[in-house]
Amino acid sequence: MNPRMPVLPIDPGNPTPDDYSREVYFRRHIVQPPAMVYVTVDDIFVLKVFNPTAAATVNISIRYLTPQGDVIPQFQQFPNVAASSTIHTFNFRGSEGFVLSATISTPGAGAGACYVQLEVGRGLGAQDITEGALLIGGYPGSFAALGYPGTQPQPPSVGTGTVRSITVTTPAAGAQFSLTVPAGVTWILNSVRAQLVTSAVVANRTPDLQVKDASGNIVMDAVAGTSQTASATDAWVWGPGLFTSTTLRQSDSVGIPTGMRLNAGWVLQMNVFNMDVGDQWSQIVFGVSELVAS
Repeated sequence: MNPRMPVLPIDPGNPTPDDYSREVYFRRHIVQPPAMVYVTVDDIFVLKVFNPTAAATVNISIRYLTPQGDVIPQFQQFPNVAASSTIHTFNFRGSEGFVLSATISTPGAGAGACYVQLEVGRGLGAQDITEGALLIGGYPGSFAALGYPGTQPQPPSVGTGTVRSITVTTPAAGAQFSLTVPAGVTWILNSVRAQLVTSAVVANRTPDLQVKDASGNIVMDAVAGTSQTASATDAWVWGPGLFTSTTLRQSDSVGIPTGMRLNAGWVLQMNVFNMDVGDQWSQIVFGVSELVAS
């Protein structure tokens, strides 16, 4: 407050005059900027999109305060970005000024299916990879947009992911089944369900769900607590927190670790002890939560 500015006298008997201390202070010099990020005509915005399994349209809205004191908006859309196991990078220019706000949404793509980063770049040349401020990082959605400066940027490993149901082709009689985690993603294993029909050959079949890393090392065995007999039809279910059945029924469960993450290239494989050439797996469905590989 300017000490030379007159201060109204305090009159306790008259409530109309300003009898409170001033709460607003004005400065003419060394004024702080209205935003943390300032972009120039030489700067660019760099949008990185990673959507391994689902196409996405990315909408970006930015508001600037120009050097002339005007607040102007900018809308940028990248429609139908094809699903890819490699990162899409888009460069675009904005206006010179302070970045007041920015939002990103992905209409038609659920939260968790598409990871985005919006940052300020400092050059367009192939050899100029200098990065500026990171404005947004995370998983937007149709409704749940991400915003700067309100949303804290997050790495791809943070979040619940997008829930997927993956059906495996029925294998030949007497064959096991497997599923490999595709490139560019990390899976959280939620459930596995499959039906086994055994032949009339007498033997006790014991299912074992194995997880192998990309080098073929077995990192998990989820062996059934009971065995399926000959000439039987049973549904087998693996999932976190399930009770492992010890008595054979028409539907049997096997517990697995909660929140188990599988990297790209890891394999989920069924291994049935004493499986006969006439035994048949079918109706195989995996439930996973999918995150972008960090």
